[in-house]
Amino acid sequence: MLLQEYGEGLPVSTYGDVYSLGITLIEMFTGRCPTDDMFRDGLTLQRFAEAAGLPGNVMEIADSNIWLHDEANNSADAEHITRARECLAAIIQLGILCSKQLPTERMSTNDAAAEMHAIRDAYISNQR
Repeated sequence: MLLQEYGEGLPVSTYGDVYSLGITLIEMFTGRCPTDDMFRDGLTLQRFAEAAGLPGNVMEIADSNIWLHDEANNSADAEHITRARECLAAIIQLGILCSKQLPTERMSTNDAAAEMHAIRDAYISNQR
């Protein structure tokens, strides 16, 4: 948790920054936060996302609000849904990689930024 990073007196570093990015990505796309009641007895937001079996089960943990717009407009064809699921799984996987327990196991900020651009570019190029 971020509290483990900065709240326990660890020095501010890019490792902590990338951890925060990872947690934020997982929160945004699952709709859950690390303080949800479901996270106890060793279950954390990261473990929850990791246990989902990405990419296959991404819809099991994705925030259902992500899909409301497509469903309301009946604009979600099978190809679009597949691309969106792949993108969503990649984003959550990035969040997991950025929020590893040990700072040295995390991606660098440069690698995380490059991966976010690659996910975006892959999604955009598949829409054409």
